[in-house]
Amino acid sequence: MAFSSYLGRNTAKMDSTWRFTIASTKSTWASLLGDNYIICKGLKDHCLYVMDRESFDTFSYTVYQMDFDDYLEYSGDFHSYAYEVKSDKQGRLRIPEALHEFLTMADPEDKEHNELQLVGAGMFIEVWEKKQYEIDRAARKASGRDPLKAHLKFAGVKPPMQKNEV
Repeated sequence: MAFSSYLGRNTAKMDSTWRFTIASTKSTWASLLGDNYIICKGLKDHCLYVMDRESFDTFSYTVYQMDFDDYLEYSGDFHSYAYEVKSDKQGRLRIPEALHEFLTMADPEDKEHNELQLVGAGMFIEVWEKKQYEIDRAARKASGRDPLKAHLKFAGVKPPMQKNEV
């Protein structure tokens, strides 16, 4: 199984009916997603995921590979908060009502809290209320924890040599 790789960051405004534009129709994200999206609860608190169907199926397959007890505990929660949606004629995506609670502080009527941060995360696009994203990012930075570096070190991946190293 292959999946599309979503890269970069973007912001979007959410309107009063919980709609936002993922990116312009000429953008890489829009071309990867097509007209149909899967939007679901993210694994991080206060975050949603948007992805194409193939990426969702790949992600679901990893859920099926979990330890059976973990699968029973997690799969229903993950799949029951996943929705296949179609963008409207203007390319806007509506966040299903069942997912509103996962965007902490998001309030389309409140001009201070209707800006979204969209983050390319490889297999999916993370959708955050922008202020919550900044809070979460600052907390991760302050913790000093870097799971990618830890994983690469564990896997035996060495950083590239500097030009002045022989």
